Amino acid sequence: MDRRYEQFNEMTFESYIRKAIDNAVNKVGKKQAEREQWEQSLSTMTDADLYSVSPKDAEIKGVGQVGRIFRVQEEDISIYDETLGQALLSLLPKDRNVILMYYFLKMTDEKISHVLGVTRAAVQQRRNNAIKKLHARLEDST
Repeated sequence: MDRRYEQFNEMTFESYIRKAIDNAVNKVGKKQAEREQWEQSLSTMTDADLYSVSPKDAEIKGVGQVGRIFRVQEEDISIYDETLGQALLSLLPKDRNVILMYYFLKMTDEKISHVLGVTRAAVQQRRNNAIKKLHARLEDST
């Protein structure tokens, strides 16, 4: 019975972490969509508009609001949730990269193993260990 309880807890935790990461990804998408509504290309602005741009424009909601930026495979991944950003920062770089590639870059275990030069089993093990560490870290912060 203890083993079944442990398996249940592992499945529940993995679901929790996936949901937290999915929420973070969705939040980034919403922020980008909000920004696209008020952003305007410089090439479409008149000279008068360009001249009128001032530092006061930085007061627009959301400008410059970035929690953490992680660079993986020549891509910048922005994490706006400070708690998740801190939890990811606490991981070893090799574990963090696996999590970021899997959840944010939507890479498969095979692709990650090819990029990192490790076996697929090693990728799965790193991801599972990282999820456990994230879970512990996120539980401590609540």
